[in-house]
Amino acid sequence: MTQRESEDDLALARGGGKRRYLPVTSVLIDLRWSQGEPAGVGLYMRDLAVALNERLPVRGLARPGTRPAVPFDVTVLPDLPNFRFDLMESILARRTGLPLISLSRLPLLLARQQAMPIIFDLSPLIVPWTHPTLRGFFERQTYSVAANAETIITISETSRRDLVERLRVPATKIIVVPPGRPALREPIGGVERLRALGIRGDYVLTMGTLEPRKNLAVLIEAFTRNLRDLPLQLVVAGGFGWKHGPIVEQMAPLRQTGRLVYLGYVSEDDKALLYRHAVCLAYPSLYEGFGLPILEAMTYGTAAVVSSAPACREVIGPAGIVLDPKDSAAWAGAIDRLTRDGARRADLGQAGRERSREFSWQRSVAPLVEHLGQREATAA
Repeated sequence: MTQRESEDDLALARGGGKRRYLPVTSVLIDLRWSQGEPAGVGLYMRDLAVALNERLPVRGLARPGTRPAVPFDVTVLPDLPNFRFDLMESILARRTGLPLISLSRLPLLLARQQAMPIIFDLSPLIVPWTHPTLRGFFERQTYSVAANAETIITISETSRRDLVERLRVPATKIIVVPPGRPALREPIGGVERLRALGIRGDYVLTMGTLEPRKNLAVLIEAFTRNLRDLPLQLVVAGGFGWKHGPIVEQMAPLRQTGRLVYLGYVSEDDKALLYRHAVCLAYPSLYEGFGLPILEAMTYGTAAVVSSAPACREVIGPAGIVLDPKDSAAWAGAIDRLTRDGARRADLGQAGRERSREFSWQRSVAPLVEHLGQREATAA
């Protein structure tokens, strides 16, 4: 697809020019969350778009600013005032006739036949106290709109069950597209880079946005009460999320002693290094739609201790240690044993590598590609 075609479609979205329809086997994907420093949602949207583009043409939609790192055309849509981007992508999808994959609910109101919403999880409904009150309220109000979509994309069987049981969405309307195994990177910098990050020896890694749902408190308690005598650091990687203020305060005493290192958002190169050298990944989340750091850790052969939340259990399978996310003593015990038992760590690491090979973007996108082909046949 040429740059001129992108400009023509943008003009159509603004209301000018002759109405055109491109082949239904092309698809628009909202990549706003893949710009800048993407976290789990942004990484998923980017990798989904790249994998889908290997099977059919994809056009990315992005805000003004940093271009997402994708190997296909990206159309820039204005995003001010608020909701303008949502409006523009809806009009663009409707005028071109192309399916639109987006997290936004507005396209379901303005371009229902084209809109294919992604619902990662129902955390505002299932663990509402982990979200800002107003945001959670508005998110819950959109569920009835999302439930009326002709097709819904989600990322795990756990989320599919939640949609069926909580929102009464027919299972036939849901396509499960789990993340694929990420590409391995060779670590850069080694021990010198770890020291530059403030890491001086053995450490436990926890990865994820700083927000209540990630349940960092249970690890802080484990390190404070049960692991005081173990020469071990807790390394926390992830940017600030909502309600992060109290979490920063909880981290402060351990940070002052050097036993907790907060890195904020980390690059892909640093992430690879951190996984390679960690004693284990500790992932005590209260609720997930998937839990991408679990798959990342398994891919790098890092032992993983994860929450018993259903999606975490689904991802880890038999390849890790599964614990009650509220039992800090159990987390401390598992971390202590893995720190002292290198053979156990190696066994879990190998099990994780084998488990990670079950996650393939090629397999994941196949049902979605088939569905888009059926849409084309229906429209023909």
